[in-house]
Amino acid sequence: AFRGATIETSARIAHFEERIQVQRDHAQTLLAALQPGNFYLPDESPGCSSNWFQFALRFPDNRQRDAMADHLWQSGIDTAKYLDNIAVEAFTNYGYTGDCPNAEQLSKTILLIPISYRLPMSDIEHIAHSINEGAKLI
Repeated sequence: AFRGATIETSARIAHFEERIQVQRDHAQTLLAALQPGNFYLPDESPGCSSNWFQFALRFPDNRQRDAMADHLWQSGIDTAKYLDNIAVEAFTNYGYTGDCPNAEQLSKTILLIPISYRLPMSDIEHIAHSINEGAKLI
């Protein structure tokens, strides 16, 4: 245990690598099961390793992203439109002037898919199947 760490913190740290491996397994299952569609998949650069805290699909436009989010919601899968309103928030509160068009584009086209270590593999398989179905519809 770490000096000064609480028992709860020590217990969480003890299972950290195991949980990261589950998320890696989930990501590999999704990457293997997803058929090419109208979205871009995340990847790992050679020599790098992700903890797969997030699994992001990127779409050509926000209409397609939103259609996939709606399809997945109807399939019982909650997603997140990562930083969807960040440009408005930055403009309103921080003086943003619109000089980051790539970031704005990404904020409107990224959809985060659930991949938590807490999900059973059957849920990951359901998510993959639902994404493949959705890709045919949008």
